[in-house]
Amino acid sequence: MRVHTMQSNLTIGELSPDLQARVDNEIYYAGVAKAQNCFIMPHGGLRRRPGLTRAKDAKLPSDGKVFAFEFSSQQDYVIFLAKKKFLVFKDGELQATVTKDVPYTLAEAKEVDFTQSGDVLVVTHQNHPPQLIQRQGSHTSWNIIPVPLVSIPQYKFDTKEEDVWSDKRGYPGVCTFFQARLWFAGSTQKPNSVWGSKINGFFDFDVGTGQKDYALFDTLDSEQYNAIIGIFPGRNLMIFTSGSEFYQTASVITPESSTWKRSTGYGSRRIRPVMIDGAVLFVDSLGRTVRSTVFDFQEDSFTSPSISVLSEHLIRDVIAMDSVKGTNIDISDFVFVINRDGTMAVLNSLRHQGTEGWTEWTTFSGSDGAGGFRDVVVVNHIVYFMVEREGKFYLEYLNEGTTTDHNFTKQGVHPTKFNVVHNGVLLTYRGEQVTYTSTAGTPITKVDLGLDSSMDVALFKVILDKSMMADMQGTTGNITLERPAYDVEVGLDVPLKIVTMPLNTPTKGDPVPRNARKRVIRTMLNVKDSLGVYANLSFSPDRQFTVVLDKAPVPFTGLKETFHLGYSRETSIEIYQKYPLPFKLLSLGWELEISDG
Repeated sequence: MRVHTMQSNLTIGELSPDLQARVDNEIYYAGVAKAQNCFIMPHGGLRRRPGLTRAKDAKLPSDGKVFAFEFSSQQDYVIFLAKKKFLVFKDGELQATVTKDVPYTLAEAKEVDFTQSGDVLVVTHQNHPPQLIQRQGSHTSWNIIPVPLVSIPQYKFDTKEEDVWSDKRGYPGVCTFFQARLWFAGSTQKPNSVWGSKINGFFDFDVGTGQKDYALFDTLDSEQYNAIIGIFPGRNLMIFTSGSEFYQTASVITPESSTWKRSTGYGSRRIRPVMIDGAVLFVDSLGRTVRSTVFDFQEDSFTSPSISVLSEHLIRDVIAMDSVKGTNIDISDFVFVINRDGTMAVLNSLRHQGTEGWTEWTTFSGSDGAGGFRDVVVVNHIVYFMVEREGKFYLEYLNEGTTTDHNFTKQGVHPTKFNVVHNGVLLTYRGEQVTYTSTAGTPITKVDLGLDSSMDVALFKVILDKSMMADMQGTTGNITLERPAYDVEVGLDVPLKIVTMPLNTPTKGDPVPRNARKRVIRTMLNVKDSLGVYANLSFSPDRQFTVVLDKAPVPFTGLKETFHLGYSRETSIEIYQKYPLPFKLLSLGWELEISDG
C-alpha cells in the first residue's frame, strides 16, 4: 500500500524522545525529533540559524559575565565583567578597559545582579556594597563607584540596632527599578527581606514615618526559608526565591499598601528572568525547567506552568538566559537558554499565533569538546554571546546573512552596470535594454582573519560569492584566497540537521501503523532560497544542465524531490547539509510504501 503525507507545521520544534510513541497526540505531527541549529519560522517552517561574527576585539581576557548598558537608542554598550576589571564594547568594538576600584573576584563577577534606569546602572553582590557603573561623557571614559546610599535602614541584630547592610552583615544580592523606586533584596543576613527606596530618590532608603513616598522595608511571611535570589519588574513586582515565587499585590506600592503574596512553590535559580509575550520566564531551582509566569484570572493569582516540558531534554543545568523581541527578519520573540555543557536551547514564541517551540544550537568548542556558549546578552536587538573555544573566550554576535560561526566577512567593490541613456530615453535593441559596465569592481584576493594562535588547530570553511571553497587552516596574517571574490566569509562549520518523528500515516486497514514495516519511496522538500540540501543521504543537485558552471549556483526555491530504498519499522526522514549554505524549509512531504508483513 502506498500513501502520501505532507507536514507543513513544524512550530512545536524539537520534541522529547519520550514523545516518540505519542502518535495519538496532535503535537506529534507539528514537531520533529531533531532540529539542530535551526530557527522556527512563525509561518510553520524551519530555517538555518544565522552565523556568529566575531566582534572586532573579540578575544576576552578570561571567563566572566556580559550584560547590557543602554544609555540611549544611539548609545548602547555590552559590559564584560571579570576579575577586578570590566570591559566596554560598542558595536562589537572595545571602547574601554576599567580596572580601578572594581571589587569583584571572578566567581563574584559571574553572580552579580544588575539593573538600569536611564544613565544609572546598579550592580549588586552580597559581598560588596552596591556599585554604580557610570559613563563619563564619552564611549571611552567609564568608572565604578559605590552607590551613594542615604539613610540605610536599621535592624536589631542580637541586642542593638545596626545598619541592615554593612561589611559585617552583608549587602543586597539582587536589584531592580519599579514604580520610581530602586529595589534591593536578599542580603546576606536578611535573605528574605526586600527594600524599596523613596519615590524618585533612588539612593535614599529612609523609611521615616511610613508616608506614601517614603522607603519600604518588608520581610516575606512564609512557613519555609525563602532566600530571595531574583526580583523582577513585570506586570507586578515579582520576587523569586529558592523555594517559592511571590508577587506584590498593591497596584501602587506604598509602605501602608505593600503586601507580598505567594503564587507558586517551584523555586528559582539565580538567573535573571525575562519577559516575552506578556509572560515572565524563569528557570526553576534545578535548572531543568523554564516556567512561564502569567496571571490566571480564575485562580486570581499568578501561575507558572512549564513551557519546556515538550522539549525537556534540551534544558540541562541552565547557566544563562536572555530574550530578543523580534529581529529584522522575524516577528517572533526568541529566548536563548544556555546549558552548562555549552549547548543552547532556543525558544521561538509567538503565543497568540500558537507558535511556541524549541530548537537546539551548538557551536565549535574545541578538540576536547569542552566550551561552547557561556553567556548571552541582547543589546538593541543584537544578540551577543560569550563563547568558549579551545579554552579561550570570545565575544560574538548573531549576524543575519552569514552561515558560519566565529566568522570573518569582507566585501569587495562589485561591478556596477548602468543603462545607456540617450536624450533621457533608454536605448533598446530587439526589446532588450543595452547596458554597459561602468566599473570592473575590485575583488578581494587576500584576507587577514585576525585570528590568535589558540585557534590554529581549527579548520575554517571558506565561502566566496556564496560558493564553497576548500577548507582553510586557521592561522594569523594575510591569506591568499583560492580565487578573487567580491563577498568573502570564512568561519567555523555549523552543522544543520532536521529529523522527523518516526513516520506515521493513518490508513483504513490500520489506523495507526506506527510499527509497520515501511519504506520511504520519495521525499518532497518545499524549500526557499536554499543550497546543498540532502534527504536521507540523497542529494538534490543545485545546478541544472543549462547553467554556466564557472558561476556560483543560484539558491533554489521550489520542490526538491529525492528517491530512496530500504524498509524499516522506525522510518524517519533526515534532512541536512554537508556545508554551511542557505537553507529554509517551508514544508516536507513523503510517499510511503507500507508492507503487509
